[in-house]
Parts: sequence; C-alpha cells; structure tokens
Amino acid sequence: MYYIWTEDRNEGLHFWNLLKDFLACDDLIVESKESNQGILFALSTLKPKKEDVYYIAFDRALDNIDIFNKYIKVKALCDKFENVHLLNIQCFEMLLLKFTKLIQWTGCNRENLIITRAEILKHTKGNFLQIDDVENSVALAYFQRLKYPTSERIIKSLTREILSNDEWTLGYKNTETNKKELGKCWYFSCCVMDEKRYSRRKCCFDKNKKGYDKMKELFLDINMPEMIPEVWKNHS
Repeated sequence: MYYIWTEDRNEGLHFWNLLKDFLACDDLIVESKESNQGILFALSTLKPKKEDVYYIAFDRALDNIDIFNKYIKVKALCDKFENVHLLNIQCFEMLLLKFTKLIQWTGCNRENLIITRAEILKHTKGNFLQIDDVENSVALAYFQRLKYPTSERIIKSLTREILSNDEWTLGYKNTETNKKELGKCWYFSCCVMDEKRYSRRKCCFDKNKKGYDKMKELFLDINMPEMIPEVWKNHS
C-alpha cells in the first residue's frame, strides 16, 4: 500500500485526494492527521511494513519557530525508515502558486498580485521565502498588509487572493461533506481564461466530465512524479 499523510483537513486534503483520483490508485490511501502535531504523533508510533510506502506532506514554514521545531522532529522520524519519505514541499498552496499557467488559467487581472507572485517565486530558495531579499515596492506593500508577514502567511494569503473566483477558489464549500475544497475548474473539464476574458472571470465547466488532461498538466508541471516516484510509476 501507498500512504499520503497530510496535516490539512480541507482544500489541502482535497488536493491529495484529487491526485489519488487522477492516478486511479486503489492502493493509495490519503489520510489527514488533522495538524502538525497529529503527523508527529502518527510518525512516532509508526511501524511500517516493508512493502508499504509513506509520503509525509508537512509544511516547511521555517521562519515559524514552532513549525520548524516540529519539522526537525518529523524529519528525524522519517529518516529512520527507507520507505517513509518527507515530501520536498513548502506547503500545498505553494504547489498551486508556482504552477506555470496559474495566472493564464484563472484569469487573475490584479497587477499587484501578479507582481507579488513573481517576486515570491524569484526569492524562494530551497522551500524558504527569503523575505529580506525582496525589494520590489509592490510586493513589499502586499507584505505590509499582513499582520504577521511570515513566509507561510504570505504564500497562503496570496494564493487565496489569486484564486478568489468561484471556479478556481480555495474555499469552495461542498454541501455534501461540509468541507472547503478546491474550486471545480481544477478537476472538471472547463474553459480556461485568456487575455480577452480577463474582465469576465466567470468560467463554464462540464460538471459531468472530469478534467484529467488539466490535472495531468498541473501534476507534471509541479514535478509530482519526482515527489511520489513509486506510486506515480506504477499507476500513471
């Protein structure tokens, strides 16, 4: 069996379940451990079978001292086993933020958000946003809007603002599960935006047709095959 453990409970959990759906992988189990502490506890009691593979999606907000301390413990626990892998990601929002066609597909036309995104990608090295290196006035103005402009808050806030329309949102309310999910245009077949439609951000989608081509383009662009090589190789 393959396992993906995440601390996310809403959109992040939905993201990993979309990956499972895309791969059509019955032997992939996606589980939320509810919090960073939940992942730490689960790892501390884990006794993995040799044939199982675990992927741990743990946020790397290294300028948050509490998360950093937990990250050190999580990494030490993962390093004990050959078949337990700590995913090389900053947070799931960063995966969406760095998607090459994010602005093109979503039709975001807010210049300050587009500029700030470019600065964040430029100054993110090794899953760490080097805030002190950012000199662009537009990006700095965006940072100053936040009460505590840590890398985690900046990335998550900016991603949610870019994905603020109903079809691409990070806050779609699923009435069946009562949880927030990714907007439907991430995983249903639908139109994507272009410059001619920037002023009209509404998007039409076919609710009966899954957008597997779009999901594949997203997952390949953010290097998902390198993050989960064992399961991707066997099920893509």
